[in-house]
Amino acid sequence: MIDAPVDISPTHLEAPQPGHSETENQRQFLIGLQLIAEGRPEEAVDVLSDLYARSPTPRIRLELARALMLSGRLGEARQLFVEAYDDDPPAAVKSSILVFIDRIDRQRGRLKLQASIARFGNPLRQPDTYSFDFGGIELTFEPDDEYRDIWGITLGGQYDRQIADDTSVAVSASYRELRGDLADRFTGNVGVQHRLGPRVSATVGAARLDQKFQSFTLPFTRVAYTETLGPRAALQPALTVGYFFSDAGSSLSGVQVEASLPYLFTPTPTQRFAVGPIFQRREAGFAEQSFTSIGLRASAQWRFEEVSLELSLRGRLTRFDEIDPFWLERREEAGASVAAAISSERLRVGSFVPGLTISCDLVSSSIDYFEQRNCDYAVQINRIF
Repeated sequence: MIDAPVDISPTHLEAPQPGHSETENQRQFLIGLQLIAEGRPEEAVDVLSDLYARSPTPRIRLELARALMLSGRLGEARQLFVEAYDDDPPAAVKSSILVFIDRIDRQRGRLKLQASIARFGNPLRQPDTYSFDFGGIELTFEPDDEYRDIWGITLGGQYDRQIADDTSVAVSASYRELRGDLADRFTGNVGVQHRLGPRVSATVGAARLDQKFQSFTLPFTRVAYTETLGPRAALQPALTVGYFFSDAGSSLSGVQVEASLPYLFTPTPTQRFAVGPIFQRREAGFAEQSFTSIGLRASAQWRFEEVSLELSLRGRLTRFDEIDPFWLERREEAGASVAAAISSERLRVGSFVPGLTISCDLVSSSIDYFEQRNCDYAVQINRIF
């Protein structure tokens, strides 16, 4: 998503209050703002520090923090931003403060942690009970109930850091532990992103999934372009090319290409929306495992005074290249993934906020065996800064 616009205007926080005199405080405050606008943050720090010492209002503190950040004094800036956040300002101001803290942490090195207790409805994506004819013999598939409606834990973390003006590195990992080892899962990602200009970035990285009978490694290169459509909207087309190395062997391995064209819209600091088409093509050693998928992906985020809400939706149509030699039918699928997450800062402890996430995956397939219905529920603890 694009960064939320920063809004710390006097409509949200009061301007300087009388110290020496209201007129003099206001004049010094405007001088500080002008110095920031002219790219002279070090001088702005001197002016605003003196002003804040005699008139410690929230608005002056935020502008002083911004000047400190722009002058490279990141630790001091972050401390002031956190203090401002802890004062429980309006939701729009909180969103802007988080943007600043995020920028600082990316320069210094940012670690985000997450832990959850979850109920997994169908972690192996098993089909329901059904019967089929195989060579004149009627067979019945029965799902393994041991892997239905089970509880487990997930631990995860992400670290990213800006290592040069135009280059950053990101590493993430997550581990899921459930009853029975078939559904235990590790996922990991590493990537190095380099900005090739004000609008273009390139990322080189790799993804890894470890789970019995599903493990793979995917090295990839991604190129993204941002076309600004105004102060609050943008198009961000992206193309990713990689090679899907399945642990099962070359029959499931091959080149993978993904493309997306999201429209990003941030009408206010507390609202973010994205919607756009997606495309995926994967080659495989066996033609019946090669497929093309097209779909639509959308997301929305709202931040209210009491709670934050996130919704995401992905719909897709998938067609495999050849008739499956076992099922004697070409596999065609329609799928939808829906997720909703809600959290409340009224329950925040330090930088950690609890939340609830509900996600569902539904797949309708021309081959009954590949049909899926799954819903998961997770209670999470997230580090927001």
